[in-house]
Amino acid sequence: MITYYMKQLISIIFLVLCAIVSDYYLQNDVNGIENMKSPQLVIIIASSIVLFVCNHLLYNYGKKHSSFMKHKIWSKMFSIIFIWLMISLVSFILLFTLTPVGEIFTAYPWLVFIVVFYFLFFMNLFVLSIVHKAVESTAKLERKLVITWITSTFSIALILLLVPGI
Repeated sequence: MITYYMKQLISIIFLVLCAIVSDYYLQNDVNGIENMKSPQLVIIIASSIVLFVCNHLLYNYGKKHSSFMKHKIWSKMFSIIFIWLMISLVSFILLFTLTPVGEIFTAYPWLVFIVVFYFLFFMNLFVLSIVHKAVESTAKLERKLVITWITSTFSIALILLLVPGI
């Protein structure tokens, strides 16, 4: 029981430290990410690490709760998570435009990474729900999470490499 909470806490602390270190690097690097040869590659690697930690959180949860992904609602979970992502995106945009959240992000830029991690986590959960529906339901959680991690990382790489200017 204690090891479960410690693993989850360490994973969350790692994500927060990643946000702070990334912010520090972007703020104090003379060249900046814009002057790198391949900034997309750095973003893809960082996103892959964050997605790995998100999958680690889900793996620990699945090991602790054997009923994880066994409920019948998981057959409809992809639509529920998609709606949640859209509501979150609209809420974030409204919050950013109608309130002084932009000033908070200016004062504490590392908080932007926390928001990005939030969206990455739920995007990863969305992919997991699709993988759960596509792969046989008796497949092990580890296999589903590996497929999810690869698919999510590939999706982000595809978006970053095909859409110029990101």
